[in-house]
Amino acid sequence: MNLITTNKLCQLVLTVLLLFILPGILMASGGEGHTDLGSSLPVWSVIPFVGILLSIALFPLFAPHFWHQNFPKLAAMWAALFAIPFLYIYGSNAVE
Repeated sequence: MNLITTNKLCQLVLTVLLLFILPGILMASGGEGHTDLGSSLPVWSVIPFVGILLSIALFPLFAPHFWHQNFPKLAAMWAALFAIPFLYIYGSNAVE
């Protein structure tokens, strides 16, 4: 893919993430009922983090051509795999 397509994909991912984040920011309370998400995060929330670390470590070694052409798309994919379900489940608590 060329640079223009990659930029459009990044813009699309950013737009989708903002559509999930913006309602949470607008509906966020003034601090009442604040929950500590760090102690209640499920195990699945670690999977995208481990995935991006493994991608950064292994793709340049085993598929360098693929990695250099597609790393922004892979990073956006891992970010979306975490952010979309996280923001859907935790809503306004996620942006406080």
